[in-house]
Amino acid sequence: MFKLILFFKRQTNQVLITAFLFTPTLTEAQQLNTINFNYLYASGQEFDLDWKIINNGNEIIIHYKLELTDTSKRIFDYDILWDVRSSLADKEGTPLTNVIPEAPNEQVKTGKVKVDKSFMGQYAVARVIYNEQKRMRVFHKRIPNRKTPYITTSNIPLTEKFVLQGQTVNLKAFAEDSSVFVFHYPTIFPAAGPPFATKQGRVAPIIRSDSLWTVNANGALTVKETGLYLLQQDTASLEGVAFRVEDDYPKLGTLQSLVGPLIYVCTAQEYDKLRAAGNDKAQFDKIILGITGNAERAQNFMRTYFRNVELANRYFTSYKEGWKTDRGMVYIIYGLPQVVYLLGDREVWEYNNTTFIGRFTFTKSPTIFDPENFILIREENYRDAWYAMIDLWRKARF
Repeated sequence: MFKLILFFKRQTNQVLITAFLFTPTLTEAQQLNTINFNYLYASGQEFDLDWKIINNGNEIIIHYKLELTDTSKRIFDYDILWDVRSSLADKEGTPLTNVIPEAPNEQVKTGKVKVDKSFMGQYAVARVIYNEQKRMRVFHKRIPNRKTPYITTSNIPLTEKFVLQGQTVNLKAFAEDSSVFVFHYPTIFPAAGPPFATKQGRVAPIIRSDSLWTVNANGALTVKETGLYLLQQDTASLEGVAFRVEDDYPKLGTLQSLVGPLIYVCTAQEYDKLRAAGNDKAQFDKIILGITGNAERAQNFMRTYFRNVELANRYFTSYKEGWKTDRGMVYIIYGLPQVVYLLGDREVWEYNNTTFIGRFTFTKSPTIFDPENFILIREENYRDAWYAMIDLWRKARF
């Protein structure tokens, strides 16, 4: 049995943020910390930008893929402008011109961008421009200041934090003079507690792997078991490559997987009954019908709720499933925030709609499994709004 110590840190102070909200155009220069980034968590966007910054020790390269999801658009009407900024407060940056595009097709543009090592620790910025309407979407990531091993699937760097059971991943940029240790953790992590909770399910400071083996530094790994994986060459360090392996994910389809996320809207008694129902769909449906009151509301509830669960899994998977994270929990219950500010060590979500007016602040709490893990700063004054939202969900009146 092997053990690994997790280190968490939490920032307890809150900072109130005031910013002007507008959609950037080609002529506007804007600080990254004043942009509304809620489109990062919005479904139904006209394109997806997948990109990963890799420092392999010799050079820094951005791998990118711009893919249209709106088939009425043409990829040739979209451009990506790259620059580097030293601070989130910078309105403009140093252009990155060493771009190596691959031949595009009608829906996809891919390529690489080479970044000088002098920019390590700064922010790479991608501005996706839709030329026909002179519109722009902005994305940014911190450039790694040390070598960053990574994994690929189908020769593409993995940008998500999960792969599906049975997939093969390939190890990249690990030191070739030693093997890579593979840890598997079957730990079932607790779901997030409500925003006002003073006590909630916590991750043990030491979690234990059930198996350990080694693979070649440039080898391949077929992941056969679900759970959390960690790849390390130096087991005494606090660095590694971690990812989850799931079988029914990110869109949940089996009765067993549907039960878990319902913990946020069920009473303890209802939740126990759902767990006891197992694969009995008739019993499962009866319990949901008892919550919502009639069949039409039950269908509306299940469709809408689990669409939010799927998106939470896509956007917020960490060392645990996306729906179990603090951001995932807030997203499922309150939906897409009207405003999202990305402030480096914090995210601020603002809601101003017919069901809720308020703000949530998440602070970065890095772990060896996820350096970009965020936790919610909880407050007692969220209690009434939380129960009001749960009541709306249970009545399918959202």
